[in-house]
Formats: sequence, C-alpha cells, structure tokens
Amino acid sequence: MDNDKFIRDLNTNLEFFSPPPNLPHDSQFIENAILRELGPYFRHVDKLHEILYFKTHIWECAIFLSLKNRPEKLELFNEIFSIVNNAHSSNTYLFSHYLRSTWQSIREALKNFTDLYFLQRKKELTPTRLSVKISFQEIGLIIEESLSHFVKHISYLLHAHSHGEPLNLTGDITLGKATYILSSNAKLKQLTHPAPLHIPLNQLRNIAYHSNYTIQNDPSTSICTYGSNNKIHVQYADIIKTIIELIDLYNILKTANSFYTVDNENFVHDLMATSTVTTETIIATISEILTYNKLQIQEFEHTSNRWKITILDPYARQNDDIKNILRDTLQAISFLSG
Repeated sequence: MDNDKFIRDLNTNLEFFSPPPNLPHDSQFIENAILRELGPYFRHVDKLHEILYFKTHIWECAIFLSLKNRPEKLELFNEIFSIVNNAHSSNTYLFSHYLRSTWQSIREALKNFTDLYFLQRKKELTPTRLSVKISFQEIGLIIEESLSHFVKHISYLLHAHSHGEPLNLTGDITLGKATYILSSNAKLKQLTHPAPLHIPLNQLRNIAYHSNYTIQNDPSTSICTYGSNNKIHVQYADIIKTIIELIDLYNILKTANSFYTVDNENFVHDLMATSTVTTETIIATISEILTYNKLQIQEFEHTSNRWKITILDPYARQNDDIKNILRDTLQAISFLSG
C-alpha cells in the first residue's frame, strides 16, 4: 500500500472521525467508521509515527465498542492496538470481561496529539495568538466536557493534584492500579479548590467561553486580563502542560470507569448515572490491586452472599501494612460502585 496515499486518506477523513463537540456521540456510527474505514488500512501500517494524528481518535472510538460477546470487534480492536503500540513491545494488553490497558503509550499519544493539535487546528493564526488565545479556549472546551460528564470525580483528582498529591502516571498503569490511585486520592466533593494555573475551574471555563478577555505578550510571559481587571501570568509551556495534565486526568478517569462497565451498550452517554459493576468487575479489580501490591492470591471463592480470599505475602510485611492494602482495595470497589 502507498504510505503517502494512506496518510492523505486518513487526513482527508480527520473530521469524519472527530464529530463536532455539540453533537451527541453515536456508538454505532463510530463502530461502523472503525470497521469500514480503519480496519483494512491498519493491516498494512508498520510505522508508529504515520498514525500520530489518529492514535487518540482510535482510542476514543474504541471505548464506544461493547466488547462483551463481540469477538469480531474484540479481534479488530486488539489488532489496532497491537499495531499502534508496536514500539512498546514490553506492554501487555489483556482482554477478558473488561480491558486492562497499560498507559504509557496512551499518554505518549495524548502528549503528541496535544502538541500537534494547536499547530494544525488554526494554521491561519500567528504563533503568538495560537499559543495563547486558542489555548485558553481549548482548555475551556476540555473542562466543559469534563464538567458535563464527570463533575464529581474530576474535582477529586484535581484537588489531589493541586495539593501536592500527583497521580503516579509513569510506567505501565493498569486499570486496577488506576482505580487504586484514584480511590486513594478522592477527598473533595466541591469545585471550589485551586485548579491548574491556580484558577478555579468555573473561572477558567468562563475565561474560555467569553470574548471579554485580552491577551498581551512579551517574549517570555503571556498576560490574560479578564473580569474586573483580574490577570493571569503564564508561559506557553505552562498552558500546554496544564492541557496535558487535564487530558491525562480526564482520560485516566474516563477509561477506568468506562472499560470496567462495558456490559452497558450506552454507558458513554450517561456513564455515571447508568454504569453497573458486575461480579466479574469486582473480582478483576480485587485481583488487579492485590497483584499490584505484590500479594499472591491463593484462593478466591465467591457465592451469592459470601466472599473468601486467601492471600500470601511473599515479603512478610507487617499486619498493618496488609490491612491498609485491603482497606484501599475496598475503597477502590466503593469508588467503582459509587
């Protein structure tokens, strides 16, 4: 296959795979798009950088697929992810009742996508205007989507992040580990805490959605003036870093919830209201967290009203340490069920 033609075709269809944010997501539309347009192409792609623009889109599309009892979709999804991540052979992707995904390559894709997004989206703008004004607007769009679907949980994460408790997003992050981290940092239920750039989320959203702010630039600092002469002093790198942090937090949250609830065909539309936690989800989560903490499961029995788990600690840690791990495991289950 002609690689140049492949890239041209994909870029021609970029908007097709990126429906406007004001349109509701249609899972069948995206399923058909993947099966019809992407399937044949990815069997011939062998260079990771050639699909840089589409790594994030593929991943976003894939979460709409219901994997339960859909082996043909599962096979295609597995194939796409294997090719997209061919430069990360150390990562392992396991598919069973839910998808347990590593995060390193996804985070790389998000970072690359973020950097290129602003360079490609508004080519007619000068670099100065692009690096500041458009960035503030895009931050607002990201926050708007986050607030509309995940207002409670995004506040948990941003509070923990802004209070010196950053998420450990290095290395391979399985969903069990992600849930473990999320539940351990879930402390605040209000959106009144400091947010990135030390601006409350509601103010940052207002800045992005209203035209009554101005941008001034010097070689090192951009000044955004809004409201009653309120000013924000930031560098372009700070804005990009903030966007990346928001995307990281938002997507690790969305994926940890969505992939655990694939039993619900329409879970994306009203995720927090309709998501269900199956017995398989609970078993998988418990197993994932215990394994992450280097505990060996010797016995795992479950009946309608009784659970029995026998574990072995090869490191002979103190009882209190084991109790803390078990407590955090229960918190993770509560987080998923809440």
